[in-house]
Amino acid sequence: MPQPHRLLVVDDEPDLRTLYELTLLKVGYQVDAAADLAQARHYLAQQAYDLLITDMRLPDGLGLELVLGESGTGKELVARSLHACSHRADGPFVAVNCGAIPQTLIESEYVIELRIAPLRERRNDLAELVRALLERLAQRNGEAAAPCITPAALQLLGRYEFPGNVRELENILERAMTLYPGPTLEAESIQLPSMEAGAPDREQLEQLLKRNRWNQSRSAREMGWTLAKLRYWTQQLGLD
Repeated sequence: MPQPHRLLVVDDEPDLRTLYELTLLKVGYQVDAAADLAQARHYLAQQAYDLLITDMRLPDGLGLELVLGESGTGKELVARSLHACSHRADGPFVAVNCGAIPQTLIESEYVIELRIAPLRERRNDLAELVRALLERLAQRNGEAAAPCITPAALQLLGRYEFPGNVRELENILERAMTLYPGPTLEAESIQLPSMEAGAPDREQLEQLLKRNRWNQSRSAREMGWTLAKLRYWTQQLGLD
């Protein structure tokens, strides 16, 4: 039997907090309620939540959400979804790369942190992610319908660690749809980088670079890697 989704409600108004909690419990959710940011942080440190509902202005700060995660996990997509569901949905969405912002400033401005788990830690989501990505790729390419993926191909994907997370998964599926057009993606269409002690296969990496005419930026995007990671491995494997 599937477990009910767990939600965290953060609001300093006791009546509203109780109303949210009772309403959500009635429809089958598990709910924790916090009166301020300190209590919310305590809950978030102890428990993973499927959804966070927060007031903007709280006694000890603003209920702004900082979306954190590894490269390629879909942080901006999550942030855009949060924005679209907020009361500010009609306003502009501005994506900010927090890597260039001092940690102390981030902590003072973004008082609630939402951490997105890497793909390797949420393999149960893989089938649903694959279906959603195939539909998005088909729509982007102007195709009438998305291809289906066979259980064998999905099983092959499930054994891969995805260092580039969802972005790398999308690149792998896009390559499969390009090289193996048709209504079904078989296991042979899934071309995964060979990982040996954490290192990419030299021949496959060289073929990728040649296919992209040694354009490292384009090759890094296709792999779902950062440019720094690609440069590191090209140097290590003597491909620079």
